[in-house]
Amino acid sequence: MTLLRIFWAAVLALALAASAHAQFVPVPALTGHVTDQAGMLTPGQLAKLEAVLTDYEAKSGSQIAVLLVKTTEPEAIEQYGIRVVDQWKLGRKGIDDGVLLLVARDNPSALRRLRIEAGRGVQGVLTDAQSKRILQDVIAPHFRQNQFYDGMVAGASAIAALLKQEKFA
Repeated sequence: MTLLRIFWAAVLALALAASAHAQFVPVPALTGHVTDQAGMLTPGQLAKLEAVLTDYEAKSGSQIAVLLVKTTEPEAIEQYGIRVVDQWKLGRKGIDDGVLLLVARDNPSALRRLRIEAGRGVQGVLTDAQSKRILQDVIAPHFRQNQFYDGMVAGASAIAALLKQEKFA
């Protein structure tokens, strides 16, 4: 009888996990350096930021992508960011020098609204502490004043400045 209970408990756990996973926010297709699903940027701002990040990649080889979504709920922004990076395959193969700047505009504060996911190849200069500083001291002040474009540009510039310090093989 105990084995039967364990079996049904496992089936229930798997069913709950599958239904919870099915409700996760889907990862959008990678169509450029900037994906704004939250409507935070005007078309002109999106085009300017796209041009800046495209130029940066052409000159440095490193890739910075920006994803703006309404929410990652019920998933934590960290887990959603990992899913995005895994699917988008940012950065150069073998160098892993891609960076994702993720904004979840309507996330509750418990799930956090800003995240930087750095590839392993840049984690020497774009540390967790540096990422936190960029989010809190560079991007957030602009966001508090609803200057989302200015925050994205300042954040991308701060990330690019740090990546310039990395010596890629």
